[in-house]
Amino acid sequence: MKLSKNKVGKEATVANLKYELTNDSIFVNGRTLFRIKALINFCDVKAGELGGYIEKESNLSHDGDCWVYSAAWVLGDSKIIENSKIYGSAKIFGNSKISGEAWVHGSAWVFGEAQISGHSRISGDSKISGEAAIFGEAAIFEKAQISGKATIFEKATISGEAWVSGEAQISGEAWVFGEAAFSGDSKISGKARFFI
Repeated sequence: MKLSKNKVGKEATVANLKYELTNDSIFVNGRTLFRIKALINFCDVKAGELGGYIEKESNLSHDGDCWVYSAAWVLGDSKIIENSKIYGSAKIFGNSKISGEAWVHGSAWVFGEAQISGHSRISGDSKISGEAAIFGEAAIFEKAQISGKATIFEKATISGEAWVSGEAQISGEAWVFGEAAFSGDSKISGKARFFI
């Protein structure tokens, strides 16, 4: 059985791999990213299909249905695991982690130590950074920015040009939109609606 040496120096059998790094590469901020190619059929991905770009195999798990599609990038020590999906021209970098059934798409950026999990949806031009945690069925879209140690969870929605930072917590079915801003240790829950 053929062995391959991946970018983290760990040997794996080809039978355990769901994708490979191709020779198609791009150079981003001093790092080389490689386009991925599926080796097997899984989820909506077919064997031979090209995906997006990753820096090294530790960026994308060979387990589960996780995948990086199209023109999306994953670099640094970021990890895409379980059944999470990265679409469009989304950028995942730093030491962030996308897990569960989470989706990141559009032109969204997730970076720093940010954690996206559950059935969360991140899209548009939104930016998630710092140690922010997004989980449950939370949705972040348009130009919203989540940073610091902010936590967005349950069915909370952040949109427009809203900004949530510090140790703020938004939960329940709360909706923050427009140019609303929350920071410090603010807590918003229930069916609250905030906008400016």
